[in-house]
Amino acid sequence: METLSAINITVILAHNQIKTVQVLYCINVLVEKFECASWC
Repeated sequence: METLSAINITVILAHNQIKTVQVLYCINVLVEKFECASWC
């Protein structure tokens, strides 16, 4: 059971990390669009 819970924790952490990366990517895209709009 211990190894299973360790795997579960790893999966949860990896999932959260992927979510964070997606959020940061979205923010970067929005910022770039905003900067482009303000420049244009």
